[in-house]
Amino acid sequence: MRRWVIGMLPVVCSYCSLVQPLRAVRAQTPPSVREVLQRVSTAAGGADVEQRVTSRLAKGFVVTPGGRAPVTVYQKMPNRFLIVIDSPAGGLSRNAFDGTEAWSQNRGGTEAKNGHEVDFVRREQMLHREVRLATLFKTLSVDQAMTSEGRPATGIRAVASDGVVERFLFDQESYLLISHEVEINGKLLRSEFEDYRILDGVPVAHRVKRSRPDFAWTTEFLDVRQNVPIEESLFTKPSVR
Repeated sequence: MRRWVIGMLPVVCSYCSLVQPLRAVRAQTPPSVREVLQRVSTAAGGADVEQRVTSRLAKGFVVTPGGRAPVTVYQKMPNRFLIVIDSPAGGLSRNAFDGTEAWSQNRGGTEAKNGHEVDFVRREQMLHREVRLATLFKTLSVDQAMTSEGRPATGIRAVASDGVVERFLFDQESYLLISHEVEINGKLLRSEFEDYRILDGVPVAHRVKRSRPDFAWTTEFLDVRQNVPIEESLFTKPSVR
């Protein structure tokens, strides 16, 4: 019996040497799109967050190499937003989407907006975007990636119905959004999300760094409130006089 056991040791060891690499391969297999979306949704507040938090009002500053400008962002379910920037150089500007039409207003006047860039901004400024990825994009795929600091992360490549490709990078432990990239009109726009704070059970990034080949700026939010009353008229395009 002893000889039989000793004779089996090489066979057992050979089996173990085969199983261990297989386990390692399985461990490196990226999760499915469905699994990632579930983890992202949970991290962003949960499946019912759209019912619990229906509006957000955020105030802060846009910081550029030339100075700081006050900014106020209004977001309201299901898809409305208004961004107001009071720039010392350019004056007051408004960019909005009323659920149907996108528009902008500055010292030059008011105009309707359209095109790939507008569709991207509409998705970007949508309240609870991370929870709604499956409905915002035509196709989604998962890949493994590294952050700029060399940490492993989970990436989602998202293709919109207009053909624009966006890439989301999530922390592999918290599944909070780390960065986002999109190419619009031949220019790569990159956003990095930092300083998450929990408000009403929802992690909200209070610092967003954005860059494109010719410019970089940071939005810092100092006061963020949720479930505040926001009048629908704020999102309506002003009449042209």
